[in-house]
Formats: sequence, structure tokens, C-alpha cells
Amino acid sequence: MQTFSLLLAALPAVLALPSIDKRQTANTIPGSWIAQVNNDAVLSKVLGTVKTMTGIKPTLQYDMGSFKGFAFDAPETVVDMLSAIGALKHVEPDTMMSINMPIAEATEEPAYLQDRAMVTQSNAAWGLARISNKKNGTTNYNYDNSAGANVVAYMIDSGINANHTLFEGRATQGPTFVDGEDGNDNNGHGSHTAGTVGSSNYGVAKKATLIGVKVLNVNGTGKTSITVKGIEWAVNDAKAKGITGKCVMSISIGGNANDAANSAVKAATDAGIFVAVSAGNNNVDASQQSPASAPSACTVGATDTTDTKASFSNYGSMVDIWAPGVSIKSLWKGSNTAVMTASGPARRLLTLLDWPRT
Repeated sequence: MQTFSLLLAALPAVLALPSIDKRQTANTIPGSWIAQVNNDAVLSKVLGTVKTMTGIKPTLQYDMGSFKGFAFDAPETVVDMLSAIGALKHVEPDTMMSINMPIAEATEEPAYLQDRAMVTQSNAAWGLARISNKKNGTTNYNYDNSAGANVVAYMIDSGINANHTLFEGRATQGPTFVDGEDGNDNNGHGSHTAGTVGSSNYGVAKKATLIGVKVLNVNGTGKTSITVKGIEWAVNDAKAKGITGKCVMSISIGGNANDAANSAVKAATDAGIFVAVSAGNNNVDASQQSPASAPSACTVGATDTTDTKASFSNYGSMVDIWAPGVSIKSLWKGSNTAVMTASGPARRLLTLLDWPRT
């Protein structure tokens, strides 16, 4: 009986030990890792213990409600030492993420369209018209006259061409977490994303405020650890401003399924932020990718002009809703009037359809 009691007493300690995932994939960054810390632990104390036991110094730290952790560089032999630290929850390799959008062509916006804004937008881009009508083939976009006013959309992406005329001064570029690059959108994907959410001609919510959080470089790629840092910044910024119930987050990037990105999304939704993510454009089950597989996110798959699944769109039980994702026209980089038609942006057409009411 005494032996059995001792085993029961030791059981919680055994269960509390962290899980360490060392699986390598094509997108894994060798020697780079993300560790998650138990919610009830004090991050600074855990980092002190980690440094004392292993010598690890974090490259990034995360503290956003239900998500605490850090990114670090170390060989696997050192990572194995973390298995003895009960305050850790999970350790996994850092991975590369990239944009979820095949690119088409960029043009200049005709001047006669630049100032148009109305409750019923006639001759609207087909995707806008489609999401506001039960039947396909219409050309009017009908939207609530509040048009997303007083709502903030955090765009976790490659930045925003904030001076574009069709943003009408409602877009700002927030922090950049990309080493060696300024805050400009050097890729274009972020501007296209933000334009589909909130530009005057092509946006779902034409009066929303947009904040760019730059986590992707000029090539449209970035680390999962950096993406998580961008999510953390947005969550903490919304908390500081008291707008967690009046903001949304858009993440149209993805990579192999991982716990860090999905847990970061959960921290955002736990804080009261609606998070819309792209299902991805690899024609595979969305459960294989993150943040598409985040249970708390609204995962959006892409349809074509015939209301069928776009050939490239991911699919499966993780997809919550489908939206137009082929030949979507929106803003672009390079000038204050550039626009581009592309495929893949279904997620941002849904980001602000059901924005919080003030």
C-alpha cells in the first residue's frame, strides 16, 4: 500500500514533464526551437531556470494570456535537457511559414473609381458581390452602413502600403519583426490582404481601421516564431487599448501544422479577438497546416466563380466556411494607386463580415 501511495504521489510530477517534438520536415529550421511554458508559471523564473540548467538564452519571449513561451537556438542534445523542467509544456522545432496566395498581375487603379463608397456598391468586384447575395451572378455589394467603423483589423502579414489612396488614411503600419527590413510592404501580399478587408473600393469593411504587423519578408516567408511574436504584439496592443471586443485579426499565411501557432491563435481568441485564417492553397487537408488547423480560428476555404472549391484550396473538417478566392482584385505595393488581381484571398473577404458592434 505504501509503494502504491508513493507512485500516486509521483504521478503528477511525471505528467507535468514537457513533451518534446524533434520531428524534422522540409520547413523545419535546423537548431531553432519554440518552447511553451505552463500558464501558471512565471515566465521570468522559468527562463532563469532554463539558463541555469542548459545555458539557453531566448531569442524571443512570449507572454499573452494563455500563451507563454520563448524561442531559442540550440542543438538537440541541449534540447533534451529541457525534459527535466516541469514548468515547460511543449517544445518543438521552429518552422518556416509563407503567404497563402498565388500572385497574378499588378495594374494602376482608374482615377474615377478612387473616391467611390456607398452602402450599395454597384459594379463591385465579383467576390464582394458574391458574399452579400444568395445567388451567384450579381454585381452589387450590399453592406451595413457602419461599414466596420470603430473596428480595428490587425493584419499579420508582410506589411501595408498605408499611404495608398484607397485606404483613405485608415491604415497604419505597426511593428516589423523581420530582421534587415523596414516597415514597408516589400512583398505586396499584406497590402492586397488589407485592401480586401478595408479599402474603399475592394474592402468588405470600408470604414475599418487597419494595422499592419509585419512578420513576412520580401519573399513572403517568415519563421513561425516571428509570426507568434506578431500575434502576441497584436493581442497585447488590443488589451492595452481596451478594444479586444472591437477588433479582429487576419492571418493569411501558413506552414506545417504546429502547436505554437495554433496555441498563439487560441490566446488571441481567449482574449476576445475574432481570428480569421486562410485554409491554405496546397489542395490538402487543412489539418496538416497551421494556423489553418487552429480549432479556435475561423478557417476559410476558397471557392471559384462557379461556387465550387477552388482547385488549389485546402479542405476538410477544419474549414469553417467558404468564400470567393479566385481572381480577387485589391491593392498592391509600388505606388499609392496600384491594384492587383490574384487568387487565394478568401479568408479576408470574411474577416469583417460579422464585425463587433460598438
